[in-house]
Amino acid sequence: GAVASEGYQASLSSHYSLFRLLPESSFPPSLHASVSSALCSLRDSKVLTRDIVRVSHPPRLTQTAVHRILLGDPGVTYTYKGLRLFPLPWTRPEGMSPDAWREDGVGRACEEVWRLNEALKG
Repeated sequence: GAVASEGYQASLSSHYSLFRLLPESSFPPSLHASVSSALCSLRDSKVLTRDIVRVSHPPRLTQTAVHRILLGDPGVTYTYKGLRLFPLPWTRPEGMSPDAWREDGVGRACEEVWRLNEALKG
């Protein structure tokens, strides 16, 4: 409803001032279709992970509800809150043959997400 929309807009404005929601029409239809297909492929290939967190009441370990994946430049590690994170490469790693990369559904899907990233940066 309108109240939820107002609260959402207020949260975006105060905490995510650089966030932009672009309509589907901002991108070529082929890119939208390929990225949508790529995200489904990543979901279906079981490469999305869930974090395990410790909750205090009652004390236990539990998985978060959110599934995620970290994609990034081949050979680069990232840090977040002191943790080293190793992404799946979103472009073909050096030394991997182009044919092997294209045959790998995960590799193709990661590269489509990279194409979206490039379009968003453009």
